[in-house]
Amino acid sequence: MLELCANKISDISALSTHPPLLVHLGLGYNNISFIGDYITGDIWPSLLSLDLSNNNLTDLLDVVQKFSTLPKLRYLVLTGNPLTLIPGYRGYIIDNLHCLTILDDIRISADEKHHFKGLARRREYILDEAKVMLEVKYLKGLPVPEEVKNPDDQPEFPVIERLYFVQFMFPAEHSNQASIFHILHDDLEDIRTVSEHHDSALETQSAIMGYSQTSEAHTPGGQPEIKRVNNLSSALPQESGVSAGISGEEEKIREGQEVTTGEHCLQLAPVNTDTKPWAEVIEMNWQTNLVRDDLIVLRDFFKQGMNISVIEQVVLCFPVEPECNACSPTSTKDKKTTSPPTKSDKKKKKETSPQELRREPPQLNTLASFHIPLTVFLDGEFEFSSVFTKQMDSTQSTPASDNSEDAKALRGSSKNTKKGKIKDDKKGKDKKPESKSKKNDSQLTSDEMSPTEPRLFEMQVAVRLHHWTTAVDSLKEKEEKNKAQEVENT
Repeated sequence: MLELCANKISDISALSTHPPLLVHLGLGYNNISFIGDYITGDIWPSLLSLDLSNNNLTDLLDVVQKFSTLPKLRYLVLTGNPLTLIPGYRGYIIDNLHCLTILDDIRISADEKHHFKGLARRREYILDEAKVMLEVKYLKGLPVPEEVKNPDDQPEFPVIERLYFVQFMFPAEHSNQASIFHILHDDLEDIRTVSEHHDSALETQSAIMGYSQTSEAHTPGGQPEIKRVNNLSSALPQESGVSAGISGEEEKIREGQEVTTGEHCLQLAPVNTDTKPWAEVIEMNWQTNLVRDDLIVLRDFFKQGMNISVIEQVVLCFPVEPECNACSPTSTKDKKTTSPPTKSDKKKKKETSPQELRREPPQLNTLASFHIPLTVFLDGEFEFSSVFTKQMDSTQSTPASDNSEDAKALRGSSKNTKKGKIKDDKKGKDKKPESKSKKNDSQLTSDEMSPTEPRLFEMQVAVRLHHWTTAVDSLKEKEEKNKAQEVENT
């Protein structure tokens, strides 16, 4: 019996030089990522128990192939390794290692052996990737917007579009990240010769057409200039109207985050639900499936947990300014003949042609943030579901205000109209009703100043790790992937 847990071991080749006759070998909580031919039946013929938990093993097919040569292996522990996140992890091991009785401290039943029968012959279905499902059921108790509380007191413009969504910070897809390739010297010489022929062809073509062309992609030394792009988003064109006027908080919401855990730097990207308008109970009923092939990053992400946020998106809409018709030539005869529009004509215009609105860039406000612990997926569980709650003030929502010139102009015009109305009202009123109006104003201000009761916010969220319960699930998943590829191709 040999126990070597928590010793930061990454190379186990030394164990196979003079292997002792062991019944149990404990190598848990180390940095082992490669087994090779160092744990096989030729080296450990009497091994009954093997503990490789909490290492960095990712290749399920290779691990199972080596363990299948251990003739007496009965007890195996692999929890905490990235390969345990693969959907067919448990079924593939059970159908290959027939003598195994306990896997990850769970006894293998006869039903499991029956359900996973035949999975060992479907090696092509075992991929080194994991699938995680995110789900949001409902949102309840969000702060009531001001335009919903007092719709009559709101100005005509700006028109407010207020939407809500939930944001998950999840590891970014590995395929979207830039890769750095090492070019061999011989390949670089071939590239240079090809580029020289290409440049000479361009020079001859430019001489024929009568103009000279300079190459800006080469340095004076003749070697191609290689530019390294650290931020992929800076090299891509920005969409118009999105990057302008974004605050620091909105940049964090829109862009990803980098979180350092141990030796790895996790690059997290936002995954947003569908947007929904305000309601007392917002039925989201949203779910999505995320597939990741970097199992070590996903394992480290489950260790640290996932952050989620409830975000309010406010868009202010202003009327489009009509084009100036003063420059258009019109005769005096036409001006005299044209009659002013009647009320019926105005109603028809309102019904037939709604006014065009110009949308401002969205304002994002984080109303609540929560942390989801996901270590249960490393302990053999497959689902986490919970209802998150938080006390919210009714004034926590983003006020419908804007500092743009359009908003200031609209405010000024509304103030002037209100002042004119107040002056006209004061001329036709006596002093006695004025005192009543003052009392009413004081009562309104006292009501507005009264503290509002906090609202209890609720949100139901579920996170599931996809896994196979029978061998038939592998066929179903293969069919789903084929259908998805056909849809993409069409």
